[in-house]
Amino acid sequence: MGFLRAVALLAVLAGCGSDPAPHPPVTVDEQAGTYRGVGIGSTRAEARRELGRVAGRPTDPLAPIGADALETGIPPSPRDPRPSPGIAFWRFDDVVMAAGAGRAWLLAVTKQDAVTRAGVGVGNDLDEVRAAYPDAECGTANEGTEYTQFDYCTLRVAPRRYLWFGYDPVRSITMSREPLR
Repeated sequence: MGFLRAVALLAVLAGCGSDPAPHPPVTVDEQAGTYRGVGIGSTRAEARRELGRVAGRPTDPLAPIGADALETGIPPSPRDPRPSPGIAFWRFDDVVMAAGAGRAWLLAVTKQDAVTRAGVGVGNDLDEVRAAYPDAECGTANEGTEYTQFDYCTLRVAPRRYLWFGYDPVRSITMSREPLR
């Protein structure tokens, strides 16, 4: 048997009898305020090491790279928890962070398989969010304004930890040090 045939046979046999392992959901740790180990309290360098390419110009929207801010379901006007010279938005693929004084205070994730520790996330209906978080308060963002209106649910999950699910079905999960409403 020739060398190339042997390599081809080994490649075929290596794939037999096993399905590729399913990817586990990406967990958003709402208690810690993190996604993939970075989040609230992280520096830009720490976030870039874990999340990769970062964009962030003063005129950028509060939305991940390539995303339309009005279509993500991220809270319309989050508050900076401390006085700082200005808010910076660090934009990544499927993630955006808001920071002041060099540290993130808000993290929003739009990745399709992102879920919280309670098992709900992007792609779930708000009814599933309400079932997982009975204390969630739900409403319509931007109601009575000219801006895009969308449904959301929000709640406090820990001291100085607030959680927000935007749109129905959910398009984003946002965590912050300040209430999100």
